[in-house]
Amino acid sequence: MSDAVPDDCAALFDVVALGPALGVRKPDPEVFRRVADRLGLTPAECVVVDDLPANLQGARAAGAVVVHHRDAATTIAEVEILLDLPPP
Repeated sequence: MSDAVPDDCAALFDVVALGPALGVRKPDPEVFRRVADRLGLTPAECVVVDDLPANLQGARAAGAVVVHHRDAATTIAEVEILLDLPPP
């Protein structure tokens, strides 16, 4: 596992938070609280997308809305609905 995110990838996100820098790791609910705080949001204002049920349980315990990623099309559709985004 890498402890760094390539710059071109990191540039696509408002915040990049890696477990070692936060002092906690998924699925601990605290990681989701800390990332929400870095975004200036509450966990309830965040949507967490992950493919591992344990990570989704941690996010849900922190108060976040969760989407279980199974495939790209389904995940995109669910996030569009949650964020009230117009279809492409």
